[in-house]
Amino acid sequence: MRNSGFTLIELIVAVAVLAIVVSLAAPTFGDMVMRHRTSSIANTFLADLATARTEATQRRRTVNLCARPAAGTDTACTASNQGTGACGCSGSQWENGWLTYVDINGDGTLNSTGDVLLGVQAPLANNASLRRNGAAAVSGTVGFNGRGQLTGAPATFALCMADDTSSTSDDTDVLERARFVTLALTGRAAVRTKLDSETATSAACRFGGAA
Repeated sequence: MRNSGFTLIELIVAVAVLAIVVSLAAPTFGDMVMRHRTSSIANTFLADLATARTEATQRRRTVNLCARPAAGTDTACTASNQGTGACGCSGSQWENGWLTYVDINGDGTLNSTGDVLLGVQAPLANNASLRRNGAAAVSGTVGFNGRGQLTGAPATFALCMADDTSSTSDDTDVLERARFVTLALTGRAAVRTKLDSETATSAACRFGGAA
């Protein structure tokens, strides 16, 4: 009568099969995690835009979101250090985090006194890129007036999650999990999975900067 346990050969084969299955599943799981993170970041950005618009209409004043500068973005921003250093609005790379504030004097800048700081977003993961796309890409500020409308031109933000932070090229996975946040002149924001053309989508989602 045969024993019910595994033989050494059977155990070795089982381990080998398991190793193959795990190696095949690992990339899929990693991509799934990055897709989830991309969606989470997009929803956070969308929520902050909606909050800014609501605050603008309630306060009847301009409320802006601005990109934080790269240096020292781990600094905690409060009313005591707003508008200076890492808590200023001199950035254009939104993955460094962003600030939401009431622009009391309407000068488009977060001042150290007078303006009201409403929210602070910490830097994103180092393999994430969030950039404004198009001719206004260098603009690190978007705002809403007291009627909830954009104070400037319509905007599109490209959110990309890269596989390799040392590479500036796209791959299929990066483009497939990318999200694009669009802002209309009315102030309404929406999330899209691609732009109007494949070329535009690819150009916007170069890691390290949108075109």
